[in-house]
Amino acid sequence: MQHVRYVTYEACSAIFTLESADAISHLMPYVEQNVHEAKEILKAISVSSSFTVEVTSDYFGYIVIDLIKSGKGHAYCKTCKANYDACQLTSVPLGFGKSPFSINIKPEKGSSSGSLERKG
Repeated sequence: MQHVRYVTYEACSAIFTLESADAISHLMPYVEQNVHEAKEILKAISVSSSFTVEVTSDYFGYIVIDLIKSGKGHAYCKTCKANYDACQLTSVPLGFGKSPFSINIKPEKGSSSGSLERKG
């Protein structure tokens, strides 16, 4: 069986691509804490025989944001049709949604969310 090498996550305005090893290592602390969503994502990545696995879970959006902030992966902007390395992106708070890429009109107390934009 071929190991997954890349994990993708599609948001409204961008497609994020991460090395599977980075995604797995970032998920592991949550898996060890028995976070259901993290366990499901890890399982999907682990059992796939594809070279690339698309993860659609809103929870994974938060993992993507963390990894991009730490310089891992890259994003394809659907609007400008260009690829950007993580180091070219910066986080910009958006609102309070169920994923870091959506906005909820009535934010819950203590919630935070964000988006990524190209630097400069």
